[in-house]
Amino acid sequence: MKKSEVMLVFLLVGVLAIPGFLRADDQVTDEPQFGKFSITVSAGIRSIPEKMYERVFGKNNLAYGLDLSYKLGNSVAVFLHTDYLSVNGETTLTQETVKLTIMPIEAGMRFYLTSGKFIPYIGIGAGYYDVKEEVSIGNATNTFSAKEVGFFAEGGLKFYFTNSIFIDLKGKYLFLNIAPEENIVNDGNGFIYLEERKLNGIALMGGLGISF
Repeated sequence: MKKSEVMLVFLLVGVLAIPGFLRADDQVTDEPQFGKFSITVSAGIRSIPEKMYERVFGKNNLAYGLDLSYKLGNSVAVFLHTDYLSVNGETTLTQETVKLTIMPIEAGMRFYLTSGKFIPYIGIGAGYYDVKEEVSIGNATNTFSAKEVGFFAEGGLKFYFTNSIFIDLKGKYLFLNIAPEENIVNDGNGFIYLEERKLNGIALMGGLGISF
């Protein structure tokens, strides 16, 4: 993880936290009143267990998340979300450079199981996933791209340590199969881009959020 990426995550988290810390009367009471809107910035790991991807990119890779949520009632919320993943690797045989980028736009519903400072929840939703894979072979770079719809299920826990600032810990499983926009085969280098790839996998994220 680059130093600039670390600084960006902490900067965003700090900006979100400032309004809550400036409110002297914002400590959680016995009957906390949380806002309907919330914004969460998070970071964590994402794993794609397909054998080919695991050999090229490794088991766990860094992902960044941004979540916008609106409560419809005490126990239900709708949300927009993204988990940005960009990772570099090498092919196993020819050691060519490979870069994978996944940029999703997700929407769903979240169901809160209890009320109070500790709030466990579950959620479901669907997303539109922009997937790009760049393979450098010699002096040429081949780009494979696909845009597909996927589905996910999640579960997590929010902990409010003031009436507006909270920590969010979450696990999510994504169901996503992609087909490239065009099939490219490079027999000279032994590289074949398959018709379909499975990008199913688990993401574990931790974040800091603010509600208002």
